[in-house]
Amino acid sequence: MYARKLIGSLVVATALIAPGAAHAAPLTCPQEPTVRVFRPWLDPSPYVPIGSFEADGWTLTGGASRVPGNEPWRVGGAGHATSLKLPAGATAVSPPVCISIDRPTIRFFARNTGAPLGRVRATVVVPTLLGELRLPIGVVLNPSERWSPTLPMPVIVNLLTLLGGPGNVRFELTAAGYKSEWLVDDVYLDPYSKH
Repeated sequence: MYARKLIGSLVVATALIAPGAAHAAPLTCPQEPTVRVFRPWLDPSPYVPIGSFEADGWTLTGGASRVPGNEPWRVGGAGHATSLKLPAGATAVSPPVCISIDRPTIRFFARNTGAPLGRVRATVVVPTLLGELRLPIGVVLNPSERWSPTLPMPVIVNLLTLLGGPGNVRFELTAAGYKSEWLVDDVYLDPYSKH
């Protein structure tokens, strides 16, 4: 059922991208420095940062806020000292991020500080001719109160860039579930480079 909805959403998104995009060249993103932040968790892929929550840049609603405290490995830098707090129903939306066929997944660090059945929903927000289309890309479930890296979440909508667009999307993180509360830090996009 989920797969059918996702495929249907991708078909709709493809139909709504800018006219003539079907004949455009595949989109590429600017080259950015990469880091292998998830290597200690057996993921050797290089990643580019999307958000560390050390500064403003994400749109926070529903009680989402930057708070003192960082994931313990300080993968973004030794001076990092804040993370994102997401109480139930709160949402954080990234600034526009360039995606392309060679940027297939996102990952971040999360800590459950609320109810054991709380979760974080990850969504990609795609601009279309009729407004924004929100496509789910993953759910974080972690009954433990310890920080841990999430599993890689496939962006999937990056396949549309083969048709010439959309190249800039935003990522949305939402705390869901009864008495859900999460801390999130260091969001990364896998640029799937051969470095």
